[in-house]
Amino acid sequence: MLGLPTRFVDGERYAALDGGPATLALAADTENVANIASAAFKVDDVDAFVERLIAAGGQVVEPPADGPHERRVVVSDPWGNRVIAYASL
Repeated sequence: MLGLPTRFVDGERYAALDGGPATLALAADTENVANIASAAFKVDDVDAFVERLIAAGGQVVEPPADGPHERRVVVSDPWGNRVIAYASL
């Protein structure tokens, strides 16, 4: 529908589309990642990202956890915007 090339698909639970310098990640609602449309950023170290976020006034919404392909965390900034940070396993 969007015309973007597919980078990765995991059944019906997840798809990553190639948007050039950015990847559009689509997760099924059954994945319960952030329960709201959220930006996701690939980081080198999820746990170090969490430490920096907390020091800057953010909060952890869903603690770091390993999924099938990545370690991820759901956080919110001081204004309540949710962000997902992940690192490949």
